[in-house]
Amino acid sequence: MSFKANSIYSYKGFMKTFSSSEFTSRENARKYSPFFDEEYKLVYWVSPSFDNFSNKLIKRSHFKHYPEKEINYSRKNIELSINKNIDKRHKKMQDLLMNILNEKISKGEMITWFYKDEKLSDFPISGDFLKYVESVQKEYRIEIKPLELEYCFDIVLLGRKLNKENIILGAIEIENSHEADFLKILVCKSLGFPLLTIDISEYEENEIDKKICLQLLSETTMNNIESRRRNYFYIHNLLLPVFIAKNDNWGFDDGHQYLIFMRNENDIKRFKNTIDKLKNILSLDEKNVLFQFIRINEQIDSSIAMQKKDIQLISQDIKSYIINKYIKLILQRPENSKDMYLFHIVLCKLLALHFDCIVTYKYNRRFSHNNDEENPIWVLKKFNKDSKEWNYIKYCPKQVSEPIFMIIEEIKKHTNFFNYQLH
Repeated sequence: MSFKANSIYSYKGFMKTFSSSEFTSRENARKYSPFFDEEYKLVYWVSPSFDNFSNKLIKRSHFKHYPEKEINYSRKNIELSINKNIDKRHKKMQDLLMNILNEKISKGEMITWFYKDEKLSDFPISGDFLKYVESVQKEYRIEIKPLELEYCFDIVLLGRKLNKENIILGAIEIENSHEADFLKILVCKSLGFPLLTIDISEYEENEIDKKICLQLLSETTMNNIESRRRNYFYIHNLLLPVFIAKNDNWGFDDGHQYLIFMRNENDIKRFKNTIDKLKNILSLDEKNVLFQFIRINEQIDSSIAMQKKDIQLISQDIKSYIINKYIKLILQRPENSKDMYLFHIVLCKLLALHFDCIVTYKYNRRFSHNNDEENPIWVLKKFNKDSKEWNYIKYCPKQVSEPIFMIIEEIKKHTNFFNYQLH
């Protein structure tokens, strides 16, 4: 048992330390997992325990080693599918949710969601779960190549077709407590859409009805009388700029930038071709999406200075990635454009799942003031004329990638469980 662990990769960068007290729930800790202890053994977060009568703290939150069978995620993926099929509560909840979602889509209704993660932003993170959704489908399989498996989501929310396939705009997972937790940690790093998880472990089959389902779709700690929630939204860091409910008074313009550092040079051209096709399908032009290929000329001081400013946004050593040739993607913000919203969703999927890359972020089209180079979060400031003081607010991480390829590589380096995944 330990009270500190190193996240393999987080907004802080590579192998940065977190205290167990920084997390409020197993789901919250899942966002920053996987963790290693000092001996490079995989650990997971355990919630604090309290006396049932006095409510006094019995044991602090801490990190604990995974059982070996838990990290065999290929086997867990098979077991999870079997357990879902035989769980009558799961089937009932899934069917009720499908009916509710189809009904709301046909009526053009919204399902608004909201949460705060003060480690990442002082602004709330929110959205409409049914935004641009045209249909829903259950038992939807997605190939996750870095894990060499197909993962079956309980329900997916689908938008318009793109290259003969519908764009996935969201998904729902019905969970029985924390089953297959390590598998789901890795799946969450591969997502290009919001994921809603719903915990049904405390419900009997006869308790699950339409009212409960509606409550679980929109529950927050603010509307739950026990000040807890049984659902959780996972938003990949690449999508945070889309869903952070920013206040325009803080000096935002109409665009923002993603800086992309590929590991393989061939991927630069492949990514460019993919973006060009996506722009064409969505009828976007350079005002909406501007692709710039940055090549650093070491003979020109201004070129070196630009590279230095861009590299400063990366919070760890990335010698294995190409830093003298990289991509700057300058995008129109998606708030008022369906096509730009869909573009951002597909972009996240590409960068999270299909390209081995590091991605950093600048919050404006034209400039972003990096006032504190050591801080991994963009902190905005403005002068308050009334108090005659500067006001500061955290916006979002400077580094928005959650690189599943790098994470798996690091796990392979320090463990041998990948060698027996299929046994």
